[in-house]
Amino acid sequence: MTTRAGNSRGRARRMLAWALVVGPAVAAAGCATTPGAGGPPVTRLITMFEVSPWLNLDRHRDPRPEGIAFVLYLWSDKLGRGVHRDGTLHVEIYKRHTVGGEAVRELVDTFTYPLSQVHRSAKPNSEFGDFYYVTLSWLPYDLSGKAIDIEVRYQDPNGRVVRESPVQKLVPANAFR
Repeated sequence: MTTRAGNSRGRARRMLAWALVVGPAVAAAGCATTPGAGGPPVTRLITMFEVSPWLNLDRHRDPRPEGIAFVLYLWSDKLGRGVHRDGTLHVEIYKRHTVGGEAVRELVDTFTYPLSQVHRSAKPNSEFGDFYYVTLSWLPYDLSGKAIDIEVRYQDPNGRVVRESPVQKLVPANAFR
């Protein structure tokens, strides 16, 4: 009998394996190798989202999501695992829509955090390594039912940047019933 936790771990492993195989090909065009403080360089970013990554953050507890959560790996190809590093996390959320038949991206919000302020999870015996748990609130904006792009960048203390390709999500109108 497989438990729900077992299914989640299996799903997470499959998602990470897929990201490790497909991610380099997709991100290679703009991927810079970034030396992080205290170890081998961060070579790519891997974000992983739950099936329902939405957060209910308002006081009213209405069914509309007001934020999103994801796991972020700062990946070191040399170590073959996620690492913790000094530096800054930059996340931009864009709303995608059509104006006059043309696709338009409108910046909704920019989040910038020193990595020392982002929740870290150390998994020394994990095959995937260490990661960060990122939660973002887009209040006061209402993105219910909107298509969004999430762009994540890591900047090391020397100013070098590693980017991930934008992740597209459709924010449900009613995530919490």
